[in-house]
Amino acid sequence: MKNPLYKQFDIWRRAKDEVYCYRCFQGLDSGLYYVQSCDILRPGKPTGQAEMNEHLVELFCEEDPAGRIEGFSSLQEAIEQFDAEFDEADELSNS
Repeated sequence: MKNPLYKQFDIWRRAKDEVYCYRCFQGLDSGLYYVQSCDILRPGKPTGQAEMNEHLVELFCEEDPAGRIEGFSSLQEAIEQFDAEFDEADELSNS
């Protein structure tokens, strides 16, 4: 069986003092969307584009997106779920 193919793309969200760059994949066979990670960028700070890309490749090589995270039929749903899980993990680490 061949390894599945994915299309990779970024989705950007502006916030008050920062920008979020969601690193997304879409399974070409399933059509499902996956948000692998989100980079937070701030004005005046180096973007670390090389590190962002290295992290993207590292995660992709470690595990297939479909094995790492749940896929969704809409990109909006995938981002909302990623944000909810990220917020939950952030709350747990701050408690």
